Amino acid sequence: MSLPSHGRGTAGQSSRRRKKLKLPPGVIPIVIVGVAIAAVWGGMRLIGPADAGAGQGELSDAGENVVREPASDSGASRRGLLGEALEESSGRTANRAGKIDRPNAPLPERGSSLTALGGDEPGQTTPLAIADPIAGRATLPEIKAPAPTRSGSSSMVEAALDESESLIASNQLVAARTTLSRTLADPGLTSSDKQRLRAALTNLNDTIVFSPRIIPGDTMVEEYRIASGDSLGKITRARELGVHWKLIQRINGIDRPERIRVGQRLKLIRGPFHAVVNKSEYRVDLYHGPPDEPERWVFITSRPVGLGLDDSTPAGTFVVRQNSKLENPAWVNPRDPSDRYSRDDPDNPIGEYWIGLDGLGDDAVYVGYGLHGTIEPESVGRQQSMGCVRMLDDDIALVYELLVEGASIVKIVP
Repeated sequence: MSLPSHGRGTAGQSSRRRKKLKLPPGVIPIVIVGVAIAAVWGGMRLIGPADAGAGQGELSDAGENVVREPASDSGASRRGLLGEALEESSGRTANRAGKIDRPNAPLPERGSSLTALGGDEPGQTTPLAIADPIAGRATLPEIKAPAPTRSGSSSMVEAALDESESLIASNQLVAARTTLSRTLADPGLTSSDKQRLRAALTNLNDTIVFSPRIIPGDTMVEEYRIASGDSLGKITRARELGVHWKLIQRINGIDRPERIRVGQRLKLIRGPFHAVVNKSEYRVDLYHGPPDEPERWVFITSRPVGLGLDDSTPAGTFVVRQNSKLENPAWVNPRDPSDRYSRDDPDNPIGEYWIGLDGLGDDAVYVGYGLHGTIEPESVGRQQSMGCVRMLDDDIALVYELLVEGASIVKIVP
């Protein structure tokens, strides 16, 4: 009995597959010749040119192989299918390095600009990568950024600051101040350079001028030993110092001037001092030197100021008026005489000090102006006064001590 999986039809097919195929004796040579002809035909189709103008063999409609002579101006060699595809898609040829060549295009000089392909506007120029003829690689044009430069004034200021530091290190503080002050007088300095010099000089003068130390070589100062019957006011007048006696109290750190003692050592400082008000920067610079030789003035320090409303502070050259320096003054508003303030009035708008000014030469037309304090410290650095120069309490006190009547010059510059 046969199993269901071995039916008759299946067994018969299997037996037929195992039978050997027998061909007639003359068929085999015919098959071999046909295979050879097919191989030759296929090879000729594979290596045929892609276009008729390349000078390569092509097939005619009749199937005959037609050979054409190459064109006289063609130096192209046989290319494979990949080369043909590159040419057809880009219209350019690829060189051996894989870069795109543009035949007959001159190489621009390094650093030039070319019209950008596909730019937003006609004629737009954008630097493009340029082939380096020496290194054989693509490079960017050299676009040199301007090298950072230091202005002549800055270079001079740096040299002066360096020199002053060396002098200070060797305890030559007065020579350092002279160097910085002479540099500050140069008219070609920038505003920032002047600010740096003023800051350095202010720090230096905190020791040279406003401390009890007497620095060797400082012609502004002298040493004094208190004698019987002396007072700071009497010493200042007798020595013709040209400053207020309170400046001597300040620099010597004397709390109670009536308690000075015989034999006590004092540092005396000799004026005159002068002031230059810079309106555009709301600042007063204080100097020391001969009144009629401003080129010899030595910078001492700076303080902030407030000015007249609507630019009413006049520019000009003034001298501190005789008998005009007042402490705790009474004041009458010149625009409204009924607006009056007595001494010790906390609402007195001019504060604790007044320094009157007289205009010199053509500036004599300016009268009634002066430097004074204020009860409105927020107004310093602004235009808010009636035309006078106002200062903070401690600053006007210092200026009051430095300037002397009849000799100290006050310049107000734009």
